[in-house]
Amino acid sequence: MELSRGPVYGPQLIVAYGPEGVGKTTFASCFPNPVFVDIEGSTTEFDVTRTPRPQSYVELQGIISELTKNPQDARTIVVDTVDWAENLIKQHICAENGLSTIGGNDDFGRSYNLLDQEFRAFLDSLSLLRSKTGCHVVLLAHCDLRKFELPEEAGAYDRWELKLEKKTRAAAKEWPGMLLFLKQKIMVVEVDRKIKANDLGRVIETCQSAVWDAKNRHNLPQEIDLPLGALPAELSAIINREDPAAQKVQQRLENIEQQASVQQGQPDQERQVEQGQVAPSEERQEASEPSTPGASPPPKKPALPQALASLMERDGITEAQVRWAVGQKGYYPEETPITTYDAKFIANLVAVWDKVVELIKGANL
Repeated sequence: MELSRGPVYGPQLIVAYGPEGVGKTTFASCFPNPVFVDIEGSTTEFDVTRTPRPQSYVELQGIISELTKNPQDARTIVVDTVDWAENLIKQHICAENGLSTIGGNDDFGRSYNLLDQEFRAFLDSLSLLRSKTGCHVVLLAHCDLRKFELPEEAGAYDRWELKLEKKTRAAAKEWPGMLLFLKQKIMVVEVDRKIKANDLGRVIETCQSAVWDAKNRHNLPQEIDLPLGALPAELSAIINREDPAAQKVQQRLENIEQQASVQQGQPDQERQVEQGQVAPSEERQEASEPSTPGASPPPKKPALPQALASLMERDGITEAQVRWAVGQKGYYPEETPITTYDAKFIANLVAVWDKVVELIKGANL
């Protein structure tokens, strides 16, 4: 038997839940190349890629199966939301077993067991999707405020929990590597003998508390600020970390790019140079050769985003230095061309540009 040791990196299984309007869908849209399985129709105002909206559990199963076979350019699959998926499963079980509702007076708990079995099978299909495609899987969910009572204590208190049935809620908490609670941080203070609530912004809770469920396996801070339109740096470092599954996804994306290039009749010499498949000297040699009269000009190198290019020119920062800084933080491998960075990551890079410059100049590159 061969033993191994050390962390094994791979795509993440994540459940993110919170009250309505806290920004769950916005949060999920910041993951790399997300494809939404939009069960509740909440992405209509977002510029995201989505599947057809499933109207039944059978249709939902078909969508997951199709994504497992052909995820196209997806790197993240988002189910929005898992409590609506549970409703489809309930309808399916009732139709299959001639029940009017789950938990009726005449089924003696049998329907809850069926729901638990089918829900766990649904989670297994998402785990299979991850292993087959190398995609991250993110489940979004609403929450309920429920009374909770500890066996050894007298009295109950309120706590936030996933808006699922008892058994499926337990399965949804066991399944992911990260269970994240998104909320508005409120501080209650007394001013002039009046109680007022101050909104301190959106945060992500990553660890278990008396008043919510949460967990992570990455030693994350207990509370992380949730920026608008970008992943927190702590999560981005985990999501974009290099691993065998990510390499498989990257290879799939490169194959798609190559096919598109061939279809358009465009040579991919410059892309090969950036990825180290062709030596830069070969490119310069080919560029120095006289062009054939009437031949098409060589394709232009992809341009850097204007906002980032302007900052680099202003501060005298080179592409190699930016790639080094990004690689040091673990967001992308150092050899990854800047032109292939995710647009939202570029926006986040521009937002913290002063810190990037400080890191580069501190290393005396």
